[in-house]
Amino acid sequence: MFMDVAAAERLAPAERCLDDCMTLLHAYAQFAIPAQVRTTELVVTNTANKSSVTHGNLIPRWEDNMIHGHTVVWLPTLRHLVDVTAEQFSEIAVLDEGPVIAGDTGAHYKDGAPERIVVKRGNLRLTYTLAPAQTTAVLLDHPVPRAGAASYRRRGVNVASAVVSILVSSLPEERVQLIPHKRVAALVEAVRDLPEHETLKRGSVQPTALSHIRW
Repeated sequence: MFMDVAAAERLAPAERCLDDCMTLLHAYAQFAIPAQVRTTELVVTNTANKSSVTHGNLIPRWEDNMIHGHTVVWLPTLRHLVDVTAEQFSEIAVLDEGPVIAGDTGAHYKDGAPERIVVKRGNLRLTYTLAPAQTTAVLLDHPVPRAGAASYRRRGVNVASAVVSILVSSLPEERVQLIPHKRVAALVEAVRDLPEHETLKRGSVQPTALSHIRW
């Protein structure tokens, strides 16, 4: 959700699913939370008039350095799917409910992830079908994502830094230990009494204990 707000402030293009997924991959890594980028086919069904539209596909391809497909983040230990750029699709954007964050529904598992996750949002039913992990691996073995590896890591560290900063400013000390992820709780404790500095680029604020890298 933080990334979605930051993207809106930076006027980032809507079709940035792979960039955001790779950034999240590194952000979750800072918290020792396993994460996977997965290619997906998304079917949006209007339950009122029974119409449907399909976005992405299970066999994506690169063309002129652009992906013909859609990607999401799957969190295997938390069993949640994250689609930061769901609102690039007009049917979802009109509801103005932000990124899709959904737990699985006990579906059959394959390659460490459910084959299908169904999400209800307003009068829409969003059906995510995840491609095999090998398909995504082939997608990521392309010059564009390989060239962006350092940038993805830098952004991921900065997102994690910003999240820790938000938790420090919003959670009283006695509630920090209620954070279910030990590394997150430890980072919040580590930076609580440290000063923050504001970078010169885009005015992002980052706790000094995690990163001095600009967005």
